[in-house]
Amino acid sequence: MKGVFYKNISFIFILFLTFQNSYQDGFNIFDSITLLSKILEPSGFFFQMIKLKLADMEEDFACTLCKRIVAAVRTTVEEKYTPDEIINLAVLLCSLSKNYDYCYNFYTNYGNPFLKNAFIRITNSENFCHTLGFCAEGQLCEDTYDYAIRLLKDKPNKKKEKINKNSSVLRMIQITDIHYDERYIENGTIYCDTPLCCHEKISNYSRIKSGKFGGERNCDTNLNTLKSFVEQAYRLEPDFIIWTGDNTEHDAWNSTQDEVYRATETIKNNIDSVFGNAIPVYPVIGNHEVYPNDLWESGNEKVFGRLADIYKDYFFEDQAYESFSKYGYYTEKHPNTNLRIVALNCLYCDSVNYHHLSTNHTEAKKEFIWLENVLREAEKNNEFVYILDHFPINGDFQLVECSKRLRAIFDRFDYIIRGYFSGHNHLDDVAPVKRYFEPRPIININYIAPSLTANLGDGIFPSFRQYYIDSDTKQIIDYDQYRFNLTDANLKGNVNWYLSYTASELFNVSDLTELEKVFSINVEGEYIKKRYCDNVDEKKLSDKKEIRKAECQISTDSYYDYFVCTEQSMFTEDYFYKLLNDISGEWGKE
Repeated sequence: MKGVFYKNISFIFILFLTFQNSYQDGFNIFDSITLLSKILEPSGFFFQMIKLKLADMEEDFACTLCKRIVAAVRTTVEEKYTPDEIINLAVLLCSLSKNYDYCYNFYTNYGNPFLKNAFIRITNSENFCHTLGFCAEGQLCEDTYDYAIRLLKDKPNKKKEKINKNSSVLRMIQITDIHYDERYIENGTIYCDTPLCCHEKISNYSRIKSGKFGGERNCDTNLNTLKSFVEQAYRLEPDFIIWTGDNTEHDAWNSTQDEVYRATETIKNNIDSVFGNAIPVYPVIGNHEVYPNDLWESGNEKVFGRLADIYKDYFFEDQAYESFSKYGYYTEKHPNTNLRIVALNCLYCDSVNYHHLSTNHTEAKKEFIWLENVLREAEKNNEFVYILDHFPINGDFQLVECSKRLRAIFDRFDYIIRGYFSGHNHLDDVAPVKRYFEPRPIININYIAPSLTANLGDGIFPSFRQYYIDSDTKQIIDYDQYRFNLTDANLKGNVNWYLSYTASELFNVSDLTELEKVFSINVEGEYIKKRYCDNVDEKKLSDKKEIRKAECQISTDSYYDYFVCTEQSMFTEDYFYKLLNDISGEWGKE
C-alpha cells in the first residue's frame, strides 16, 4: 500500500510539472486566473477525476486507475486548455520572483518542448502507466538485463596489467565546463534578477562587483581567465589535452546557436595561439553546445557539422571528422601509441532534453552499437581505450538507461578500458564504475573534473586537472588538481595557479589502480573541502546532508542509486531529475 500511495503522489506531481513547464506568446494575468478557474470548474480536470467509475474496474486497481487518470488528463487538456493559458500561468508564477523577460524567454525556449512531448508521452496510457510501474504490460522494450547478458556472454578472462614503474609517464590535461561569456564586463553587477549576471555596469561605490578575472557569484568565465588557463597549461608541458564540453555561458534564455559557435571558436583560438599544433586536443560535445542547451532534436545534425568544422584541425583521421559531423561522436588512435580515444555525444542520453520524453531513443541505441563495435575492434587490435563523455555515469542529467548500458560496456571491455573522463558537475569528484551483475566490485574510475567557470553559487574556484599515465599500460597513475583563488586574483590583478592536491595523497594510495581503496575514503572534512574547490565554509564541512551526498557520489554508478542513497524527499530538484527518467520514452525494440 505504501508503494501504491507513493506512486500516486508521484503521478500527481508529474501533472503539476507538466502545467508548470510550457510555452506560448503573450502574458496576461487574467488569462492565468482563467486557467486556474477552469481547473476547478465543474467541467474541468477535477470533475473528470470524480467521474471515474471505479466500481467498473476489472484490471488491477492501480493500473486501471492510472489509465483513467491519463484519459481524464487527455480529455481535459484537449477540450479545455490552450498553450496560451498554460504558459501565462507559468510566466505569472515565475515573474513573482524573477525578471519578466527572463521568465518569458525561458518558457519560450523550454516550455513548448516540455508540454508537447510530455503530453504525447502521458496520452499513451499503456506505456506511461507501465513506465511508472502501475501496469505489468507495456510496449515491447529493449531490456538492459538482456542487453547485458548478450554483451557479456563472450567476455574474455583477462585482467589489466600492473603499472610498469620503470616506464615513462605521459601527461594529459583535462579542461571542462569553461562556459566562456563573450558579454562579461568588469566592474559589473554579480547580483541581478536573472540566473547569469556580470553583463551590466554598476556604481563604482559598490564593493561587490565583477573583477578582472571573473565574478565570484552568478557569472561565467571571461577572456582573462581563459588566457590564464592556456598559459598555465602550456607551462605544465602536457602530451595531449581532453576538452570535455560546455563551452558557452549559462544564458539559456538569451543567446543563440551562433553565440555557441563563437564561444567554441574563441576557446579553440586561444588554445591554438599558445600550443599551435604541437599536441593533440580531443574535444567532446557538452549539453551547452546546442541552443537552447539540452534541447537537441533529431534532424538537427547540422549543429554537429558546424562544430566539426571548428574542430577540424584537431581531427587527424578523416573518419573521425566525418563521424563527428554526422553524429557528434568519434574515435581516433592517439598518434604513435596503442591508445584509442573514444568521445561520446551526451545529447543522446540527456534526461533534460524534453524531446526524449516521447521518443524511443533511436540515436542513443545507435551510439551504443557504434561504441560496442569500436571496442571490439580495439580488442582485436590490442589497443587500450579512454572514453570521454560530458555527463558522469551517476549524474542527474545522464539517463539511467544509458548509465546501465555504460556499466555493461565497461564490464565487458574491462581489461582494455583504461580511463573514463567527464565533467558537467562543476564540482571536484570521482565516481565508481562497477560490474553489471552481483557481486559488484569496482572495476574503473569515472574521473569527474571541476569547471573552469566559478558559476555555481558556492564561490568555487576556476580549476583544471593534469593526469599522469603509465606509457606502457595506459593506466592512470595519479592526477594533480590545479586552481586559483578568484578573490585574491581580482584584488591583486594577477592569477596564481596553485596545486590544490595530488590524488594519491588525498586518497592515501600508491597509485589510482587501487580502486577499492580510493573509494573507501572518509568524505568528512578534507574531501568535502576539495569537492568544493578549497573554498567552503566550516558549516558545510560538517553538514550531514553534504556528507551524505559526498558518500553517495563515491559509492553509486547510476542516478537512481544516487537518489535512493541520498534519501531525498520528492519535493527537491533531484526528484525532478528522477521523474524525467521515470517518464522518458521507451527504448522500444525495432
